[in-house]
Amino acid sequence: MTIRFFSLGAAALIEMSMTVAGTAQQSRAALGRGSFAIVDVDVVPMTRDSVLRRTIVVVRDGRIVAIGPRGRVSIPAGARQIDGSGKYLIPGLADVHTHMYSDDLVADSLGRYELGVLIANGITAARFMIGTPAQLALRKEIEAGRLVGPQLWSASPQLTGRKDVNARVVTTPEQARAAVAEVAAAGARRIVVVRTIRDAPDPEAAARALRSALPSEATAR
Repeated sequence: MTIRFFSLGAAALIEMSMTVAGTAQQSRAALGRGSFAIVDVDVVPMTRDSVLRRTIVVVRDGRIVAIGPRGRVSIPAGARQIDGSGKYLIPGLADVHTHMYSDDLVADSLGRYELGVLIANGITAARFMIGTPAQLALRKEIEAGRLVGPQLWSASPQLTGRKDVNARVVTTPEQARAAVAEVAAAGARRIVVVRTIRDAPDPEAAARALRSALPSEATAR
């Protein structure tokens, strides 16, 4: 994990975020087997200021395996062909700070439809800043290829000094150690600590709690 400490009066302010060590993000499984090709599409590669005109893009088992002009890229026999003439193809977008209505405003069962909206708008990776158990369950479904959705980077519930939505109150070293261990074991990729840690009954004790809980698992950034 990585953690940054800031000085705030006599107490330490802990600013997010910490990345859980040893939790490399798993890629999605293929939602469907087989091959298809997008033909004569204009590709915006985002690696340089250019557009690759009339390009062929070949996808096999959910992965891009070839990109190039006609004559350099072969379309596999039997592959479905999609006419991309007059259209643009861009890399998937990443939403690096987002939340879902199903986190606390609507039923958890609607979360899968929210992920479908992200995909429909070209977002293929999303980072949730405050995590929930329902998000972790959705991530497993996506990684297994059973659900259409973006690659999810799920965080812990927010660690706070007072009660809040999707929060876990941390005021002692024991609570801090337990919170970090439990959310990491559950699959959180990031530990989220918010400024309301200052609202703990003893802010200095809360700051010391997180300092004492994390050094063996965190590095200063």
